[in-house]
Amino acid sequence: MRRLLVFLLTISALLAGIIYADSGSYKFSKHADPSIGVNRDPDLPRGDCSQCHIQHNPDTPFDFALFTEADNGACLSSGCHEYEYQWPPGDFHWSYPGNVPDWYNSGHGASSSLFPPGTGREVRLCVQCHNPHGAGDSLNGVYPSATSYLEEKGCYSSNGISGQGCHGMNSSYRPTGAADIYSQLLKLSRHDVESAAKVHSSDWQLSLPYGREPRTTNSGYFTGSNRHVECVDCHNPHKATSEAHAPGTNQIGGPLLGSWGVEPSSVGPWNTPTSFSVVDFTSIRESREYQLCYKCHSYYAFGNTPPTGYSDIAREFNPANESYHPMQDTVRTNSYTSPTTANGFVETMEPPWDNGLHDLMTCSDCHASETESDPRGPHGSNYAYILIGSPSTTDVEFCTRCHKASIYAPISDPGFGETGSRFDEQTTGNHGASHYFHVRESGYGCRQCHGARQNSPPSMPEQRTPYAVELGSAHGSNAFSGLLNGANINLYSPGSCTPTCHGKQTYIAGPE
Repeated sequence: MRRLLVFLLTISALLAGIIYADSGSYKFSKHADPSIGVNRDPDLPRGDCSQCHIQHNPDTPFDFALFTEADNGACLSSGCHEYEYQWPPGDFHWSYPGNVPDWYNSGHGASSSLFPPGTGREVRLCVQCHNPHGAGDSLNGVYPSATSYLEEKGCYSSNGISGQGCHGMNSSYRPTGAADIYSQLLKLSRHDVESAAKVHSSDWQLSLPYGREPRTTNSGYFTGSNRHVECVDCHNPHKATSEAHAPGTNQIGGPLLGSWGVEPSSVGPWNTPTSFSVVDFTSIRESREYQLCYKCHSYYAFGNTPPTGYSDIAREFNPANESYHPMQDTVRTNSYTSPTTANGFVETMEPPWDNGLHDLMTCSDCHASETESDPRGPHGSNYAYILIGSPSTTDVEFCTRCHKASIYAPISDPGFGETGSRFDEQTTGNHGASHYFHVRESGYGCRQCHGARQNSPPSMPEQRTPYAVELGSAHGSNAFSGLLNGANINLYSPGSCTPTCHGKQTYIAGPE
């Protein structure tokens, strides 16, 4: 009688789990597929329930009549998920790292924090994100990768309530160590991860049964109707760690570990790279953040036709250009980004670039939340283009987040004395040829002279209020050094400037 009762209770729990977990989805899931499904025991039908559940043994000691403990061991053992996926052949990406140590060394896999709080269920359990029976809905069908929720909703939602998940806004509900990402995704400018669903998760396409994208240049998978952004385009939840990005470098931080990007071939100045090599982010030290961004914001994604409102940043950051922000390479000629004899050993940069070096930087140094206390990364901002400050041409606070305001926007006239800029009263001998005169006395913004235009502005009419700086103009230019040839500059060379607001002026410039 006792055995019968145990058997009935087990079967009842199993059936209840199936009804709750799959809602009819299991038979459409990869686990159930008769050709690629679970095959733990080759003597049983592939994909059959009995591959995991010992259905006819009332004495099984494990919950839900499983063949082993109902924990991660059921997934990461018996020939299922402990080996690297090798199928299908070709250059594809799959977010599962393929081996057990990578998972347990990841931020998720190492976390013993509880979610939901007070339940005793640790974050590192596979079933926190995955439903082994499959899940889906009438609109989207079966969810990719056996997730319990559709894509990123599993990152910041819980029980279908947005913002209440691990990376949601409810601080009392988040596991220890988890960051609030959802709040940033509600901002005016953001990577809109909910604008598309299952674009590159192709459960229903025979050509890509595991939802992997072919990684080839201008493949069409990142442009047109396929243009998209999902959490897993930047983050690998099975391998990412919490290790911080090293300031002053262009290396990735731990949250990007396990993702991938592309490295452009070398081309001449102001040319567009059209050849790329794929880079898997297997090491923080050997991976670069710009490589991730180029995957979507360069010729690699969209060929010669950028989407409206975008430009090719691989062209603009090309280190062969005359001037650029140092994403791929350091700025070779600018001695004013560090204390040197050229600028009187004056520090011109804010932390963390105030270290006497020709530092590198990352895209997310400028593209991130406007609130410094928010988690870093280009998730969202209330300023356009996901910027940390106002994109207005007349704004100086955006630039002085990195370049010292005391040098480039001093409150009072520094007079005769080395300020650290090559454009000051000491080097010019001309009161009007200084940052103080232009920024504070005349009210010009940094990008009225810097943030180079791709095409020179017209010489007439002379204008006090500039027209908008072109897309990508603060990234780089092949016109002049120092990102000059901005909205109000026609011609420039060190010691000679021809703006639209007055005639040509010559002066003694500090050395490059």
